[in-house]
Amino acid sequence: MNNTEYSKKIEGSVKSIGVIIEPTIHNIGLADFYVKNDYSVSDWGKMPLPEGVGIDNRALLFEAAYNFELLAKAGLPVCYKGLVTDKGNVMNFDEAVMSGGQIVAMRMDFANVLPVPFVDGRYDYSRYQNPLESNYMVPVEWIFREAGPLADGSSLVKRMKKGECTAADYGLPAEYKAGNPLPFRVSDASTKYEKDDRYLSGRVLREMAGLSEVEWKACEDLHIDAAKIVVEHAASRGIKVYDGKVEMFRIRHSINGRYNNFVLADFVGTKDENRREVLPYGNLNIPVPTSKQAKRNAHKLLNPAWAAAVDEEKNLAEEEGRQDWKERVLATGLKPTALPGWYIEADNNLSNAVVNTICGKKALLAPALDDAALEFLEAKNRLEDMVNM
Repeated sequence: MNNTEYSKKIEGSVKSIGVIIEPTIHNIGLADFYVKNDYSVSDWGKMPLPEGVGIDNRALLFEAAYNFELLAKAGLPVCYKGLVTDKGNVMNFDEAVMSGGQIVAMRMDFANVLPVPFVDGRYDYSRYQNPLESNYMVPVEWIFREAGPLADGSSLVKRMKKGECTAADYGLPAEYKAGNPLPFRVSDASTKYEKDDRYLSGRVLREMAGLSEVEWKACEDLHIDAAKIVVEHAASRGIKVYDGKVEMFRIRHSINGRYNNFVLADFVGTKDENRREVLPYGNLNIPVPTSKQAKRNAHKLLNPAWAAAVDEEKNLAEEEGRQDWKERVLATGLKPTALPGWYIEADNNLSNAVVNTICGKKALLAPALDDAALEFLEAKNRLEDMVNM
């Protein structure tokens, strides 16, 4: 934490929030968002790490700040106020890089979070129907999926194969087969505050969130416009983005033209929000994954029984209207084990190199991108060899 005085501190598994100004019914608040040296996959919460090893999550702060400034320059409404040093100074991205100081947080507008209680086997969204609050987080995550091959682990493929959605739901041709490359970008959405996010139709989510058709269209416009800018910029730097998520808050009575009264919130365009790869160049002759999906896949390889149990218990919990999938996994005695320190180090180096490349500045200590990608590829292959011995 820095020397800023906070009215409240909120702890999460991989992030924490220092509240400077509490949001009220009428006014937006202000807070510093910190990232911890931890990570979470599959909604598990804090994952185990080797002794003395941490995730270098400063990459999230620098890349989110850079992306927010990029989006703001394009006229998109953002929650971002600046990066925060360990002394409590607030700087823009360029100032933070030039200062050489220790960046510890990102300052953002801070909106109300309305409760979504779980009652009698279902989630209650009644607080979102004509709420008193003029500002609040929208209880929806918007997901964009780019034209071309789908990302490894894409939920769209799984849901299509299970019959939970169809090609027609996304405006795709009737002959489209699950897993084939997408002919164009498609938009998706899920719940945000449930223990395990559910993908539902736009109409159902819109009604749950208490939004009109015009307001829902504004949200879709905002998330697609943000996706285009972030994806096209990453592509210009040799990074292929396959999909990603966007979150928003609403400020009623503050109309923003095309985007109505919605503002981009949380973090945008980082390794935790987007699935992406480093494209071949230099000494690199194959694409290399660089997002949280890489650690998710590594745990499936290292802890296959745990990963399978998580998937199974999540599915059963949804079918039976329960929230206790994690408790049931733990009851089996299955837990994730820590990834090797050399794998985490290679992942850190690649994450930092990607941020430096996308931002066009040496914000973080890291090897050249192709060297970092090759190092990670060697670590990935080493992990596979270790498991298969």
